Amino acid sequence: MPAPTYVRRRPFSRVHIATDHAGVQLSAHLVSHLTAKGFDVVNHGPKDYDPQDDYPSFCLNAALAVVADQQAGVHALGIVLGGSGNGEQIAANKVKGVRATKSPHTRPPAKSSTDAQDRRSRR
Repeated sequence: MPAPTYVRRRPFSRVHIATDHAGVQLSAHLVSHLTAKGFDVVNHGPKDYDPQDDYPSFCLNAALAVVADQQAGVHALGIVLGGSGNGEQIAANKVKGVRATKSPHTRPPAKSSTDAQDRRSRR
């Protein structure tokens, strides 16, 4: 009996990316990497670093686009990036049909690590 042949299929073909100012460099890297892998990538911004940017609008646009694609039969997903990831996921979750969650592979906020250092030094 011949060995089975496995075909790797992508569960999605389009990726929508949005970020706040803290994730602009990572977003640019992901756009180029995923595009090179053959994905249709839509960057919802920001395109340039601006510490005063309004990240909820970027994340909302990405979430709305994912839902619109899925309703049109396009297999799509979204990636929202930021300093902590909390505000970005909250913004994306405002869109009906979106279930955004924070990745477990993110660094903890700087304040919590500073607090931990302070507690150790007080002992």
